[in-house]
Amino acid sequence: MDVEFTAGMEDQLDRIEDGEKGWVEILTAFYAPFKATLDIAKEKMRNIKAQAIPTDIVCPKCSAQMVINGGETVSFWPVLIIRL
Repeated sequence: MDVEFTAGMEDQLDRIEDGEKGWVEILTAFYAPFKATLDIAKEKMRNIKAQAIPTDIVCPKCSAQMVINGGETVSFWPVLIIRL
């Protein structure tokens, strides 16, 4: 958690409450850099769900299909749950 960001956001919300700034102005100033960061994250972050490798192993607790999932150094065996 970024303490400086949180404190700054609280300050901005206080300014809205006190009538010094409008909520649209504050939200617009926040959203432009946030959207840019979000776009970069969408482009560069890997999709962990898409990297799951199905197996023929059945979960002993719920009988669902298990998958191999994890990062570069750790793998684990979550249950693949398909919701219909």
